Amino acid sequence: MVLIGSYLVIASAITLSSAYLARSFAELRMAETYLNTYQSFYSAEAGANRTLQWLRSLPGPPSGIEAFDPFENSPDPSYSVSVDPYDGNPTNILKRYRITARGFGGDLANPKAARQVIMEVEMGNFAQYVYATDSEKMPWNNDMYTVWFVTRDQLDGPAHTNGQMNISGDPVFEGQVTTVDSSLNYMHGGPPEDNPEFNGSLELGSTSVTLPSRVTELRSAAATGGLTFSGDTLIQLNADGTMTYTNFASGQVNVTVPVPNNGAVFVDEGELHVWGTVDGSLTVGASGNIFIEDNLVYKDNPVSVPESDDYLGIISESNVLIPPGAPDDLYIHGSVMALSDYFSVEEWYGDRKGTLHLYGGVIQKHRGAVGSFDSRTNEIVSGYQKDYHHDPRFKIKPPPYYPDTGAYRVLMWAEQ
Repeated sequence: MVLIGSYLVIASAITLSSAYLARSFAELRMAETYLNTYQSFYSAEAGANRTLQWLRSLPGPPSGIEAFDPFENSPDPSYSVSVDPYDGNPTNILKRYRITARGFGGDLANPKAARQVIMEVEMGNFAQYVYATDSEKMPWNNDMYTVWFVTRDQLDGPAHTNGQMNISGDPVFEGQVTTVDSSLNYMHGGPPEDNPEFNGSLELGSTSVTLPSRVTELRSAAATGGLTFSGDTLIQLNADGTMTYTNFASGQVNVTVPVPNNGAVFVDEGELHVWGTVDGSLTVGASGNIFIEDNLVYKDNPVSVPESDDYLGIISESNVLIPPGAPDDLYIHGSVMALSDYFSVEEWYGDRKGTLHLYGGVIQKHRGAVGSFDSRTNEIVSGYQKDYHHDPRFKIKPPPYYPDTGAYRVLMWAEQ
């Protein structure tokens, strides 16, 4: 009986040991599968991110519409990548690409698992911003003056600065706000006296965006199918799709011509004074200052006419200025760029005016002042109150020959 009992105990021990061993092997296989699965996912993610950085490092977008592997000869076997340009890229201004990255896990010579990450990216364009600056300080009287967002300022769209954003009171930001600096600068130390509304999102420490110094594409297009003027020029845009210009150097006065079919006008070695009604798609530029003398608006305002095909870009390689004779309530439709310095009101420190209504965007190297305020009450005491709204059409179609940012934004990310 003792012997039989011993056999039963040993048999039970062997059975339990076998069960525990089988369970251990199963758990080991599960752990190995789990490890291989996650290794393949992180490898795929690394491949997609590396490809995005590769695109951002290029001097220009890849041409053609055939899919390709940018790392075909890469020694890293943990992932494979395919970049597929969209078929419409040859004619689209904003180039788009689909990145497919397949990651592998386990023995890379005989991978046990594979997962896939898909990322769709599109070239960025400065027209995507309602507001962007390289610096939030204004050069004036041989010094740099801090310019502020104040109570009743409202920006409806994406905003970016390579500097530090300055807040006084309760300005409202409806879109995404990105700033390279790691903090905001408050006039009164922050909440509750300074309490901005970020109804989109706020990203501190973001990536810097480099502004161009010249508009090479616009210059070339104006010279090869558009209109190029030399010296100071006045242009009134007309609602019938024509423009009336005066060019002092050539002695041409009040000459009316159709707006160029390619939508490119440039004034070289001179200033441009512009106003009127835009019918069509147009970008006007100048090597010198651009003065917006009066309302500059679309024939079909896209707010009330969603199918409007009116687009305007205003780009100065120097400054874009609003002269003292401009209306107290001024309307500007289009995206404004000042590549050398700023977009500003010439006498922003003078009389109190009305509201500057902008539908489009302002991109400038240094932030320009459009008015001044009482820091105790945040009330505007001179110049204009700001009412800036983004034209959402610019995210898909910017004005002609508008500069791209050289960066890519992610439109879609998915894991398979």
